[in-house]
Amino acid sequence: MHLCIHASIYYEETNAEFFGHRIGCVVLYTAQERFHKSTTETLEYVVNQADTTVDKLRAVSDFIASAKLVGVDEVFLPSNVQTDIDQIGTRINSSASVLADKTVDNSEDIKDLLDSV
Repeated sequence: MHLCIHASIYYEETNAEFFGHRIGCVVLYTAQERFHKSTTETLEYVVNQADTTVDKLRAVSDFIASAKLVGVDEVFLPSNVQTDIDQIGTRINSSASVLADKTVDNSEDIKDLLDSV
C-alpha cells in the first residue's frame, strides 16, 4: 500500500490504484504531446499559407505597377489611370503587410499558449 496526499486528505491506495494513476498520467502526457505536435504542425501550415498569400499579393502589385508603364506606339496610359493603378498597388501592398504582421503576431501568441500548456 502507498500513502497518498490528495486535496489535503490522507488515504491509502492499493498497488492497483497506484499503478492505475501512474498509467493514467502517462496516457494523459502522451495525448498532450500528440495534441501539441498536431496543433504546432497545423499552425505552421496556416502560417505558410499566409506567407504564400503575402508573396502572391506583392507579385500582383508588381505586375500592376509594370502594367501602367506599358505603351503602344508611344501612347501611354493617361496620368489619372496611372494614379489609380498606383493607389491600387498601394492598397494591395498595405493588405499584404497587414496580413504578414498579423500572421506573425497571432503565430507567436498561439505558440506561447501552446508552450504554456
